[in-house]
Amino acid sequence: MPPAAQLIELLTLRSQPVAIKFQSAAPEGVPRIEAVALSGCTYWKLAADGRTF
Repeated sequence: MPPAAQLIELLTLRSQPVAIKFQSAAPEGVPRIEAVALSGCTYWKLAADGRTF
């Protein structure tokens, strides 16, 4: 069973888990969001909608 499926089952999640990674440089091929959001929750929503940034 993939790790995401394990988390969904274990935590009885109703939606897919979202992953973030902190690193010193941006990875190649990942688009940058140029607009500033009013809150961090805005970025969580974009990620939940399937965006990678």
